[in-house]
Amino acid sequence: MNNIIKFNDNTKNINKFWAQDVLDFRTYPDKEISDYYRRRKLNAVNLKSIESEIKREEYRDYLKSIFLKKFPFSYTSPRMPHVFRLQDFFNKASFESIFDSTEKHEKEILDYFSSLGFFSENKYINGAMLPEQMKIAVSEFRDTREGLDRDIWKIDKLHISEERLNKSASLSIFNFYNIKNSHNRELVKMWFRYLLGSTELALSSLINILSLITGFCNYLGEIKIEDTDRILFLGYLDTLRDLKTYTYNRNINSISNFYKYLAIKETYKNETPVLRTDFKQREPEHHFNSVSEYVILQIFRHLYELPFDLKLMYLINYSTGLRVSDLCQLETDCLLKSEKCYFIRFHIQKMQKDHAIPISAALGELIEKRVQELSKLEYKEKYLFPSKPNKPMLSAYYRNTMKKWCKKWNIKNEDGTPYNFLPHSYRHTIASNLAQEYDVDLEIIQLVVLGHANPSMSLCYIDEIDEYKKMLNDKYVNRSGINTSLESKGLIHPGWIKENLSKQVLPNGICSYPTVLGVCPNSDVCLDCEYFRTSKKYLPVHEKQLEELEKQILIYESNGFINNLDTAREQKKQLEKIIKALT
Repeated sequence: MNNIIKFNDNTKNINKFWAQDVLDFRTYPDKEISDYYRRRKLNAVNLKSIESEIKREEYRDYLKSIFLKKFPFSYTSPRMPHVFRLQDFFNKASFESIFDSTEKHEKEILDYFSSLGFFSENKYINGAMLPEQMKIAVSEFRDTREGLDRDIWKIDKLHISEERLNKSASLSIFNFYNIKNSHNRELVKMWFRYLLGSTELALSSLINILSLITGFCNYLGEIKIEDTDRILFLGYLDTLRDLKTYTYNRNINSISNFYKYLAIKETYKNETPVLRTDFKQREPEHHFNSVSEYVILQIFRHLYELPFDLKLMYLINYSTGLRVSDLCQLETDCLLKSEKCYFIRFHIQKMQKDHAIPISAALGELIEKRVQELSKLEYKEKYLFPSKPNKPMLSAYYRNTMKKWCKKWNIKNEDGTPYNFLPHSYRHTIASNLAQEYDVDLEIIQLVVLGHANPSMSLCYIDEIDEYKKMLNDKYVNRSGINTSLESKGLIHPGWIKENLSKQVLPNGICSYPTVLGVCPNSDVCLDCEYFRTSKKYLPVHEKQLEELEKQILIYESNGFINNLDTAREQKKQLEKIIKALT
């Protein structure tokens, strides 16, 4: 192929090797590769065993993409045994070409490897070669275009500034090949040239945008972007209806920005199909994401079992709430020391800014110990937690390794269920603890600890205190016995409970009168009030009240107190509705 990597004196020998039908990699004209495969059981491929010439050349190019370009992975990958076994599969596969393969053929390849014992836990054979992945690799290998005209952009060739890269994530390519319509694919590539060159968006954000815009383009099928309209867009919105509000809005925002770019380039000349009203209004949501003290104490009892680097990572995670990507990319010069305390300084990958968080002297001393360890290496290490020389630990490795340890330790939640380790939960933990246990101002939590641009974002990280959690878990009914939410009216914020719990919890329920409206005008007639809420825990109170009310009704009837009797009978009806709803 025209774009095969040039090798110095070995070029002719390598081309000669790949021209053979029997590829014995113990004789590969590169000593490192040949030595590697002399130590492996599977070390040769017989292309003659593939009867179809088309499939034989596709398989050959697939192998070339791995050995010559290290795409989609290196020849040392644990998936290579699966690649070598594909020679047998190709003869059994029903498709004439991998480019004609469908979901049916994906099942064929899964069944094939399953029969060999390589299928596990519903994964695609450890990510091994489904036809779709092979299509991408072969297409990329055969693509003779240069640079950003290609359908696969290798990130390490794009010269993206360090600040935009998340080195703790295993991101290696921009894959435009997955956009099936070649015309729309070129428009998206044009947009991404702009996003790469004229914006400061982080690499991870760009990868997410590409994923979202790929979904939209593939929904359009063969329809060109220029021919889309409001009706088509509404049809796509209908496919997103079950998504959470944040994800739903992120989809719309990406598509809207794409149309704006095309309008500026005069590629899309109609009125944009995306309207402001398409975005969903985000309702206040309560998420209890903090890690409980019950769980943390269990983990601390086992911390001594961890290797020192993982132990230190967990302690930093717990003490600072750093995002896992920032934690993994901490550098050896991250520690600052003042007269009174230590600080960890780092670059916030998500927000593209530098930041520093105060830490305890004990944690600072542990970091100093780690730096001293690394200083004894034969080379100068850049990262505090390297996976290999001057490469940070991957976020996924830290997360998955801690999950395994927590499973080994049998860490449980308070309800007895297994604890699922999530590094991001510790951001909620520290924010909630500072707000609830130490009454730290929201502004301090925002600016000093979490490093958010606005306080509303930090507010999402502060979980409700226990009393509020219990209240939200109750089933509430209103004065008519109809199920209703406690989170309406004045009870939409966890701060409410600290200021108003003592004022608005009643003997027989909860008052949801908005506190911003001032003093309640109905304080003596709660049972008749639209803001009244009650739950099952107040059932004995209601039953007692009904019993007393029935006695009062008998008195009113015998004495002819008509006005009192009408009111009492109405209250009796309401109490009976409430009691029926709660039982």
